[in-house]
Amino acid sequence: MSNPNRISSRYSFYDVEASGLMRGSFPVNIGWSMHGATFSVLIKPADMWNEDKWDAVAQSIHGMSILYLRRHGKDVRQVARILNDRLRGEAVYCDSSERDTEWTDMVFSAAGVRREFDIRSIGPLLGGMGVPAKDAYASFEASRETHPPDGIAIHGVMHLHAVVDRLEQQGIIRS
Repeated sequence: MSNPNRISSRYSFYDVEASGLMRGSFPVNIGWSMHGATFSVLIKPADMWNEDKWDAVAQSIHGMSILYLRRHGKDVRQVARILNDRLRGEAVYCDSSERDTEWTDMVFSAAGVRREFDIRSIGPLLGGMGVPAKDAYASFEASRETHPPDGIAIHGVMHLHAVVDRLEQQGIIRS
């Protein structure tokens, strides 16, 4: 768990891993943080999702098979309820807001539920804190060494925490 006095603990970070990167791919794992604590949920593929959009390369990265998700993933209605209960009214920040929003909205659409939180890009957040783009990119790269975003959603969330923590430790952003 992060130090609650750190800037990164004041924001909620978010990441979605999917069956692949092609059109029609679907979410398999969502991770998020709130107040420095991290959470994640595996997603059982919805009946309406095209399982032909399963990419063996993506599976080799995230390590989950469709069979594993069918056995251990939560139904999309449960996932939508968990996300809304935990994140209602919040803004969550991610490094791929367009894709993460698309995949998250697939969960909510399949569940027949409205999403009650905002998904935003971390770029404008850092820019609003006065972080020059070159420093942001350098922090993303350096944080890959200590907190690699390796295809597990919670690891992607921890990577974003590390990016912001590094910028704070360097004095580029101030608490």
